[in-house]
Amino acid sequence: MERLLQEPFFRQPVGRALRCLICFSLLPLLSGCAGNVSAPVASRDLATAPAGKVLKKEKRVTSRRFVRPANHRVQKGETLYAIAWRYRLDYRTLARWNGVRPPYLIYPGQVLRLAPPVTPARHLGRAGKPGARPRTDGAGTRPSGRDRQKDAEPVTKVKEARERVPEGRRERLKWIWPAQGKVVPTRAALGAKGIDIYGRLGQSVRAAEDGEVVYSGSGLIGYGKLVIIKHNDEFLSAYAHNQTLLVKEGEQVKRGQQIATMGQSGTERVKLHFEIRKDGKPVPPLRYLPAPR
Repeated sequence: MERLLQEPFFRQPVGRALRCLICFSLLPLLSGCAGNVSAPVASRDLATAPAGKVLKKEKRVTSRRFVRPANHRVQKGETLYAIAWRYRLDYRTLARWNGVRPPYLIYPGQVLRLAPPVTPARHLGRAGKPGARPRTDGAGTRPSGRDRQKDAEPVTKVKEARERVPEGRRERLKWIWPAQGKVVPTRAALGAKGIDIYGRLGQSVRAAEDGEVVYSGSGLIGYGKLVIIKHNDEFLSAYAHNQTLLVKEGEQVKRGQQIATMGQSGTERVKLHFEIRKDGKPVPPLRYLPAPR
């Protein structure tokens, strides 16, 4: 084509015009060919990392504002610990609000309050003195005998019992990684903090510290097959989305003991979702787990 355009004919005025016309007619064809070239795509796959190596979040997730209802009706299979975990409460506080004593037995159909009991308000008279009540209906009649004695009875103020502080210093926990794999900090359902550890189906999930299994089941929405371990009066840990649960409620487990196999129950991919709660509040697991090797 280039040699043809160099012929004497195309050097004349008419030929030069024809040469320009040919060049313009070829532009769409050339641009169409260029459009089939794919741009290079950077790989987003996360390389397998040893336990403890933290990788960046794949995408930012906006957490929703947590709203706790006033009450909860106990369902079959639920425990006080699981309900407290669901609503981000300290299990001791939830028990105190509902008059539940150790070993914290609850029953299906039982309604638990999720807020402290309301303290009755006392009527204040002039200068803030108790006892004076506002007049109603313009009656202005003084109560007689029995009614006067009844009105004089003090209003009992409901006081919450204070938590018993364990004697001596609390044992320092020595956390270990519950599984090996690719670690991604996340925000769990309703904004709770935690980490996801991506691994293989059937991979071992181990207790991060000694403790007692206080929940083993699949009754908490968003967690799949879940294990919750109580380590002491302060700390609990949770292991979610398992394939198989290998421990039962009430069982004592040791640090490093296998408690489940990794799965994808309640989620789209194989992973372990791991959380730690201190006094009922979610805390970043990376603050307590060993530093990356």
